[in-house]
Amino acid sequence: MAADLPDEQAKTMNGEIIDMKEQWKILIEGLNTLKQRSDSMINPTSDHLVKQNENLVNYIENWLILGRQLLHQSEQMNSNTLSDNHHLLSQLKVR
Repeated sequence: MAADLPDEQAKTMNGEIIDMKEQWKILIEGLNTLKQRSDSMINPTSDHLVKQNENLVNYIENWLILGRQLLHQSEQMNSNTLSDNHHLLSQLKVR
């Protein structure tokens, strides 16, 4: 289309196209800046998720510790029961 126009008009049109490309470049840079700002505003949300994950991990660790303590107590009770049973059997044998 530019080839059909006189040289002066073609130069003007090419200049306008170059200006439009520059304006698009500025617009894209502005949009990228806005996206970066938006991403930085979203980070507190991801920080919140990280905090929730940390709390969940602590909660699970506490349950595991409690489970270990209960198993240890159970083993002690079983050991004491076996000892008590052995002692009772010994007394029965003596009588």
